Amino acid sequence: MRHTIAILIATSTIILTPISAYAQHRANTNSMTCGQARATVQRAGGIVLSTGTHTYERFVKSRFYCELNQTIRRQYVPTRDNNRCNIGYKCVYFSGRNYD
Repeated sequence: MRHTIAILIATSTIILTPISAYAQHRANTNSMTCGQARATVQRAGGIVLSTGTHTYERFVKSRFYCELNQTIRRQYVPTRDNNRCNIGYKCVYFSGRNYD
């Protein structure tokens, strides 16, 4: 009986771990001021933030946080005090066009 309970507990832990990771809260740019959102990206270097109810994006402070075959493109997101806040950059694959 003890062996069966131990197996059930171990199995439950393995199964539920990905579910709890999936449900983790992600900071939302709509609840931050533009300055707070920009500072969050600068502090983290690279971070995934929610930009709406079902949308999210990875933002970076420089090309250093991108893959070797990527460059950066300025990103603007809605924040609490600015509908078009320059939060930092997004990594994009080279397309023959230069981005700031």
